[in-house]
Amino acid sequence: MDELKCLECGSINISSAQFCIQCGAKLDNTPTTSQISQKPSEMIKKSSQFNTSKVAWILSLVGGILLLISLTTPAAYSFTGSAYIWMWGLAVGKVEIGYFFDTKTYTYSGFITDIRILTVCLICSALVLISAIITLVKVNSSKKGSSSGITWLIMGLISFIAVLLWMILMETLIEFSYKSYGYEFSSSFWGIFRPGFGVIGVFIGSALIIAGGITDIVVRST
Repeated sequence: MDELKCLECGSINISSAQFCIQCGAKLDNTPTTSQISQKPSEMIKKSSQFNTSKVAWILSLVGGILLLISLTTPAAYSFTGSAYIWMWGLAVGKVEIGYFFDTKTYTYSGFITDIRILTVCLICSALVLISAIITLVKVNSSKKGSSSGITWLIMGLISFIAVLLWMILMETLIEFSYKSYGYEFSSSFWGIFRPGFGVIGVFIGSALIIAGGITDIVVRST
């Protein structure tokens, strides 16, 4: 309950009182020292928490959107720019067959035919997609006041591990696939291809989601 301090005798009165209960002097609406010192600090604290919480869901929102955009762009492209591979297994490119002036260019577009590589691609991309969807759903819940930090932290880690696993398995499975068909793979996968935004974007998005999760957890624990 708000209180008023009598300027004549120093007695504390309820805020609705018109006269001091001790000396009978007329009271004004001057707040007590405790009101002046405590209320602004509480308001500043709540305002700071609100702003930090807002930063948390904005980080996660941007991260979730980046994950979705990344899935629509090539995860790897050849140094010559003639071949592109998406995380979910789509491969588009062209190859030249022949010698000197007698060469023909063939284009190809479709999913990777090796079922082992395609399975890895679909699983990793599905993990990234699910992480993005859950992250964005929890952003909406966080704006309404619910705690989402732990969920964001987990989703960020899952998408980060998924893209890292995809890069490692593409390096090993491509060479294994060539050898299983009797061909020699003269170079490594990442010796021929460069990481595209489909990989880089997932790493950045995952980092933002993790940062948002940690921020939300810290804010709600104070």
